[in-house]
Amino acid sequence: MLYSSTVITIDSATQTSEPVSVRIDDAFKTIMRHNVHTLVFLYSGHHNKDGFKVGMNEYVSMQHINRKIQKCTHVEKVIAFVDCCQPEIIRVKEEQCLIQFNATASTDTAISLRNEGSPFTKLLVQAFTMKASGGTCALPHCECRIDGPFITIDSLSHYIEIHRQNGLLRGMEPEKSLIKINWQNECLAYNYSYKVAFRFEIVLPTPFTSKYTYEVLATTVNDYDVLMQTILFPRFADLLGEQLNVHQKSMSHADKNADCLCIVYDTGAKCCEEVDNIEKLVLAWNSKRLLCCKLRFSLTGNYHKPSGFFLKNGKSVKDCMHEKLKHQRIQIRFIDLFDECTSCVVQLLLVNPGKFYMSFALL
Repeated sequence: MLYSSTVITIDSATQTSEPVSVRIDDAFKTIMRHNVHTLVFLYSGHHNKDGFKVGMNEYVSMQHINRKIQKCTHVEKVIAFVDCCQPEIIRVKEEQCLIQFNATASTDTAISLRNEGSPFTKLLVQAFTMKASGGTCALPHCECRIDGPFITIDSLSHYIEIHRQNGLLRGMEPEKSLIKINWQNECLAYNYSYKVAFRFEIVLPTPFTSKYTYEVLATTVNDYDVLMQTILFPRFADLLGEQLNVHQKSMSHADKNADCLCIVYDTGAKCCEEVDNIEKLVLAWNSKRLLCCKLRFSLTGNYHKPSGFFLKNGKSVKDCMHEKLKHQRIQIRFIDLFDECTSCVVQLLLVNPGKFYMSFALL
């Protein structure tokens, strides 16, 4: 999976105040600012004589895309995947290289199945990610694979052809176009042979001392909030419930409760860096950092983000708080997570200077 400020997805279904064509032009401006040397272009959708259909009544011509690519002076190589009817060949500058895979011939129609999408785009995703994600082929009983450390033009072409012969492409005849390219050994991407997964060490709050390793496949992680709310927080709550020997209720308020959890990695003695977005998560993973998931709490920390600590049954909230916080004006709310347990997680959030918002997650 790719996570970067230079990976730009434009979805015509996303509601914005500006036309899709403007968003496409803005994307090319971003690419030019980042001095990208290799541009990967993927289009999957409708296409006719007016160009690519990017909106209800909005089209962008291939000539327009050609001009934008040619203006990217730092781009040396263009890798394109064009999945549409009557696909056209991208025209690059004389000094630029081109590798283009089309779903079908320039005079033919492409196939897209209702509720399933395009078989060609699905095959591309499978080719680049199946080995790393531990997935299986869309064809029943197919044990296909791409060998070697890299995915090359030759290996991808062979992979597509095998699945075309086996009927996965529903009669489509993919084509490729190459300009200034040695097609046999040109590399397109790394062919990850190991499982690409984020490994988290879930740390339960005091007085519990146990730590638990939890793996999350990278293919299931696209949004940081979703990762925290639907994957890590429910797992954290399950482990805490096991320690308390209580049963978990529904997680209908996970969007609010998960705010007091954080992902961190150590940067030195008693120092750590918080990971609060997908880009930081991938950078930390690439750097082989030990990722810890735990309640966010520091006596001297920044309370602009929700913090939490564990409150044992019978102990005063005030006794657990730092001296500076005891005299602040606070609001309190209770969120019941577990049955028959009076221990809780206390959550603090700074609303404005001198005021705190406190919530109790009853466990």
